Amino acid sequence: MSHGERRGGTGTSPGRVDTAPLSGVRVLDFTRVWAGPLCTRILADLGAEVIKVEAPGSRRAPDAGSGEGPGSARPGSAAAFDSFRKLNRNKQSIAVNLAQTEGYALVRQLVAVSDVVVDNFSARVMPGFGLGADALLAINPGLIVASMPGFGSTGPYRDYVAYGQAIEPMTGLTSLMGYAGNGPMITGGAYPDPVAGVTTACAILTALVHRTRTGKGQFIDVSQTEATISLLGEYILAHQITGELPERMGNAHPLWSPHGCYACRGEDNWIALAVRNEQEWQALCAVEGLEALRDDPQLQDVRVRMAARTRLDARIAAWTNERDKFEAMHQLQAAGVPAGAVLTAQEMVENPQHQRTGFFIETDDPPFGVIPYPGLPIRFGGARTAPTQRAPALGEHGRDVALDLVGLGTADLRH
Repeated sequence: MSHGERRGGTGTSPGRVDTAPLSGVRVLDFTRVWAGPLCTRILADLGAEVIKVEAPGSRRAPDAGSGEGPGSARPGSAAAFDSFRKLNRNKQSIAVNLAQTEGYALVRQLVAVSDVVVDNFSARVMPGFGLGADALLAINPGLIVASMPGFGSTGPYRDYVAYGQAIEPMTGLTSLMGYAGNGPMITGGAYPDPVAGVTTACAILTALVHRTRTGKGQFIDVSQTEATISLLGEYILAHQITGELPERMGNAHPLWSPHGCYACRGEDNWIALAVRNEQEWQALCAVEGLEALRDDPQLQDVRVRMAARTRLDARIAAWTNERDKFEAMHQLQAAGVPAGAVLTAQEMVENPQHQRTGFFIETDDPPFGVIPYPGLPIRFGGARTAPTQRAPALGEHGRDVALDLVGLGTADLRH
């Protein structure tokens, strides 16, 4: 197999490009769960050849569940199955026991012919295997080594393991989450994980550009905690200027009113809307059923609307409670008010905008059939790259990788 050639595939979809920007780049993927696999999936979607290095017999918990062995199809849970398939498409899988001399030697040989190595273990794990950044760069000086420990590779917390839910309080994010007068909350989706995944993918792309210009590899140390803190800059700056801690505001906005998420007709149906200026306020007041807002003397400018936020929200909620969320969305949008129905997962997949742009990708994954998964929201020349491979079974490509890339004989393989 030539450098960058891809195996398998289901063909390309309309509006997708066949030549991907990272074609010819090989990535060794030691990641698991969410943050790391998202990073390497972005690289794979951009055309990189990503080889997922896994332990033999691994059940891929908690990020997966295709069971033991190539071709196995026994998910540990529906959510775990879906998460693994979503985050590991376009990748190959090899099962390697790093505790054995042969497995360790195989990985070192793969490092020598790769461009990028990524892991998201705690900082002690890869050096413990003899695969720390210094060792990897000694094998391949042009290599880009990206490590994604929860708290970085230095400092007193370097050896702590972490998930997104544990990182959130350490960043200060939980102190911003919640409603006025109530305690802090965590996000529903482990927000630091995707933040770290996207941050690391961007760092690797930058390093690849740098290597193209200079020929030099490098070590990238991405603390998932620091990646998340970097998105909270306005709150940190505000505290430095005022000396005051930011208050929890729920769905309210510090400068705009009304701004929030309002219940609609039916069970757990919601709509979000924002009024950012006087023009949009007048547009809201022109909506049928909300005309009385224009005549309220206590709502005539944004300063008084901010002060009367609770009363204003109650009046808008009384209007939305009587309407279907899509009906309310279209009525508000037609008037010139930014508004959007809050979608369920199924509604998001079926959304006509997503259908029209082809964002969701249907992957044929026997024996489970055709399943839609989120695509990559990046276009090149107006077209998307072309995902072509389902997520691999455990160790599915071990023989091909060992024989084709490293040149091992069949007698050297261990099953």
